[in-house]
Amino acid sequence: MKKSIVIMQLLFACSVLYASGDFLPSLPDGGETVSRTRAGMVTLQYQGQSVQQIAGFYKNLFQGTTDIGFRAVKENSEIIINDWGTSKWQKILITDNGDGSTMVLITKDSWTWILGTLIIRFVGVFVVLTVLLIVLNVLSSIVSKSLSNLDNKGKTEIAKQGS
Repeated sequence: MKKSIVIMQLLFACSVLYASGDFLPSLPDGGETVSRTRAGMVTLQYQGQSVQQIAGFYKNLFQGTTDIGFRAVKENSEIIINDWGTSKWQKILITDNGDGSTMVLITKDSWTWILGTLIIRFVGVFVVLTVLLIVLNVLSSIVSKSLSNLDNKGKTEIAKQGS
């Protein structure tokens, strides 16, 4: 019992250390931190830099990295950078505010998000398998009834020929 309590305390301590660590990638110069939450979201604002300039900075920074995806939305006024690898951040959202400033929102990986997607996938697999099971059972009963009807017709024809 004591051993399991010690293991739980160690796991909790490691998760707190992971959560408190700095998760930010390198940031372009000239940004002003607008907000920072405990949940792992940092909002930065850049005056006089366009979305393309900041996205270019991140493209150079992540050059050669295989698990990074860039996606332009709303005619290049918004760019989303996703990490599918082992980085501590999940997404960087770069948007144009329309007043000459650019907003950068960096989101930390969230265990809620990770476990939520895993649960959705797990449940989805079982839903698909259940539907397949039902469909196969219905089809097998239809085929079995039609084969038994054919078999019965064949026996009647043989009986008629025999008499």
